Amino acid sequence: MTLSIEALYDKAMGLSNEVEDNFLELGKSLRQLMDRDPDLFQQFIQKSNLGRRKAYYLVEVSSQSAPAARHYE
Repeated sequence: MTLSIEALYDKAMGLSNEVEDNFLELGKSLRQLMDRDPDLFQQFIQKSNLGRRKAYYLVEVSSQSAPAARHYE
């Protein structure tokens, strides 16, 4: 099931409160948000407590771990 863009944004905002416990899921959500609505991704960066560098880092980690995760499914 694909989340709406608004639901994806809300999910990412919720996950951003506990990055250490949710970094892979947050990275996946941010990657999807960036792909589907780059402007809303930028809004997330401005409103969240992550900062630009960490948000892009999480997207990168998620992108690199995605092929490995599919391998085990």
